[in-house]
Amino acid sequence: MLTLKVNKVACYGALLALCLMAPALALGGDFKSFRIPTANSLPRHITLGPDGNMWFTESASNVIGRVDPRGNITEFVVPTSSQPDDIVSGPDGALWFTETVGPDGALWFAEQNGNQIGRIATSGNITEFGPASGPERITMGPDGNLWFTELFNNAIGRIDPTTGVITEFPLPTSNAQPQDIVAGPDGNLWFTEYKAGQLAQITPTGVITEVQKVRGGPWGIAVGAPGTNTIWITLFDGNRVAQFTVGP
Repeated sequence: MLTLKVNKVACYGALLALCLMAPALALGGDFKSFRIPTANSLPRHITLGPDGNMWFTESASNVIGRVDPRGNITEFVVPTSSQPDDIVSGPDGALWFTETVGPDGALWFAEQNGNQIGRIATSGNITEFGPASGPERITMGPDGNLWFTELFNNAIGRIDPTTGVITEFPLPTSNAQPQDIVAGPDGNLWFTEYKAGQLAQITPTGVITEVQKVRGGPWGIAVGAPGTNTIWITLFDGNRVAQFTVGP
């Protein structure tokens, strides 16, 4: 049996009208979106589960959602009113909330209000690096560095885990509000631009391409099952989850 473990977080954000996706831009790829059964559920983050399905949080409806590769959605009500937010697949076959594990074996995390990137060793020692302008989400990249979204600076940041040196890459669209980021199946980093309504890509060398227009408030992002070459995102305002197949 798959176990769900959730955390209590504050829910924020305004409800907007439901919108559908727009056509692809430069890199192309198949894009599909799927309506969540519960209306106005405010889906946030999404992850690949140990069963090969994608699991996501519905913060307003107090539900964990599961979507299979065909787009069929099943919802599981959380027993307590916890407003679930972040979610990740754990090594024990359960779904957990966690931070990002770096190549050095430590946990790395973004401090949005503190404008810093944090590192906590398993011994409990914490080191902070900065400044970083409103870091929102962080992930390990294919190049061995940590990559993060900078909400206030409208940029993508890269931090060397050995030296702590931070490099920033400004986004082409102003006030795009980058939210979540993940290492994609093509060796690049993929991220969501909530305000701009776009799915974008950044190479390990820092070249940014805004690939897909996505109405409905793209928020969380995760890579699909191995071999599918897919990326999944939650549409916070659109009450949907969407699948994007990475093109050639």
